[in-house]
Amino acid sequence: MGRDARLKHNPQRDGYHKNRTEHDASVAIHEARHAVVGMRLGLELEYVIVGGAGATYDGKQMPGGAKFGGAETREMLTEQIAMSLANAAAEYDFSMGIPPEFDLWTAPFSKSVKGDLEMALGYAIRAVSPEDPAYVNYSDEELENMMLDKATMTCLHDGLRQAAVIVAASRRAIDAVANLLLANYGRRISAEVVRQAIASADAAMPLL
Repeated sequence: MGRDARLKHNPQRDGYHKNRTEHDASVAIHEARHAVVGMRLGLELEYVIVGGAGATYDGKQMPGGAKFGGAETREMLTEQIAMSLANAAAEYDFSMGIPPEFDLWTAPFSKSVKGDLEMALGYAIRAVSPEDPAYVNYSDEELENMMLDKATMTCLHDGLRQAAVIVAASRRAIDAVANLLLANYGRRISAEVVRQAIASADAAMPLL
């Protein structure tokens, strides 16, 4: 499968907030995809942010983040896999489906997507192996084997397929949320504000 044109968003060309850099715009698009895909799937978004002290993960400062809450059920884990793979879905053309031989671990994804894959793998392992929901008792070798486990890969491919459909149908909404993030750089954007941005984008004329 050929590499799809990466969604390279130029802030000035694509109308993004002019006071921010192209890197900021890329981070905003990245987090907007997570937020939109997650909300489309019914996950409970708490907030999304680009820049500022509010973007942390495991105590580490991050360029941006989309924070989801809610009780962790098997159904929610499945949806979180799709949410985590929103940007992986955007970096390839999956309009014809996902080939059985497609390998998430060797595909040349961008660095930020590599981190998303690790997050998706954690959700997939918890979905497949509920007896160890924190997967803390697995050795590195066991985790590596689980990356290739058929049930785990099925979960990941299903999530990737679901994310690809939503991302393809949500370009306008993703752009709207990205612009919102750039215009409010360093501030947390609540789920309600994101929901309104998505609704406004959905109500606009469809993309040609």
